[in-house]
Amino acid sequence: MKNLLFTLLCLNTLFFACKKDAADTRSSHLTSTDCWVVTKIEFFDSSTQVWEDFSLDDCLTENCWSFQKDGEFVWDNGIEKCDPTEPQTITGTWDLSQNGETLNISVTGYDSGSLKIIELTKNRLITQDSVSNFGFYTLVRDTYEPK
Repeated sequence: MKNLLFTLLCLNTLFFACKKDAADTRSSHLTSTDCWVVTKIEFFDSSTQVWEDFSLDDCLTENCWSFQKDGEFVWDNGIEKCDPTEPQTITGTWDLSQNGETLNISVTGYDSGSLKIIELTKNRLITQDSVSNFGFYTLVRDTYEPK
């Protein structure tokens, strides 16, 4: 009985250690580049069950997300703003859920939000969110790559 209890305790420790390692790895991937830029935005069409590409204006592809190891982030609006009244930079904090599957963002002076992480490597970040448009919700998937 003691051996079974000891074995279960060891397996439990290994399981939670691996989960922590996965979150740590994802965190290091997120902070491994100075700038993440959006390369693709897709909307899910529920009537056809297909992801459809959203046409990216140049002003969107210049925006830079910088995630720092201390949990701070800076979003820079780039050279060409889509809306001239937007601020040049926005700051806030970020963290990952314990399992590394959710990116939580708190924007200074704005709301907080969470994004589901579909993929996160040193070369690609794909997030998914549900966005309201005229009372209807749709899934949006954003792909980012290092600049």
